[in-house]
Amino acid sequence: MYTCRFENNLNGTAIALSDLRERVSVDRREDLPGAFAAIEECRARGLWVALMLEYELGEWLVPGFPSTAETVASKPRLNALAFGKCTREKAWEGQSESRFTASAIKLPIELGDYVDNVWRIQRDIKAGNFYQVNYTFPIDFHVDGHPKDIYRFLSTRHRTSYSAFVQDENRYILSFSPELFLRRKGNILTTRPMKGTAPRHVDPEIDARYAQRLRRSEKDRAENLMIVDLLRNDLGIIATTGSVRIHYRCSKTGGDASYQRLRSCAKRDLLRQCGLVSAFGRF
Repeated sequence: MYTCRFENNLNGTAIALSDLRERVSVDRREDLPGAFAAIEECRARGLWVALMLEYELGEWLVPGFPSTAETVASKPRLNALAFGKCTREKAWEGQSESRFTASAIKLPIELGDYVDNVWRIQRDIKAGNFYQVNYTFPIDFHVDGHPKDIYRFLSTRHRTSYSAFVQDENRYILSFSPELFLRRKGNILTTRPMKGTAPRHVDPEIDARYAQRLRRSEKDRAENLMIVDLLRNDLGIIATTGSVRIHYRCSKTGGDASYQRLRSCAKRDLLRQCGLVSAFGRF
């Protein structure tokens, strides 16, 4: 069974995809060009395509990445589901009470190793080896309950503009994000990075003070400007010369019911020949 929903839990709207027509999967680096061609063909036929991209896909998209990079993955790094129907609906109602339990939680790394890795990352950032590192690791646990109940429970407590519930046969993806990564409308590509976080408060005056403190934070502003500069550079590589525009920079706070964040916005005109591969290859 396949279910694919993209929800805005802040305004209560959703996009639901149904009537699966085709599926494209890639677990070999050399199969990427054919997969992207198949996806573009589905879009040309008027199908609605949902992409599930693993983080590790990035090393297959960057030109000149070291040849030691894995060329055959243990699981697909790209999955695309092409649907025949798209409907706009109300977002699923949240659940105030949990109907599931989690147990047997396992971390894949010891605390000492984790701290050592953080120090190593900080050292390499100071040395100028890279801008930032997304240091994450999976957490394994057992859940008694249906994934849909888990999603509805979490969406009540962590309302975001970009949430997703995907059932890909026997695999479920529950996603909650306040950040717009990429949006293409016509020939315009938009990204709205968020860097810098502050808590929310039920008292409007205190909440406003938190937001003001966030906007004035030297550390948070520097982090936001760093990612804006990085994305502006990436946009410029595949944009029409002179078309990249920063519409606002560290000037707005927004987020969800849990946190507020510094936001910036960049837009640009795509080169005519820029397709899916070029866009994802840069980001």
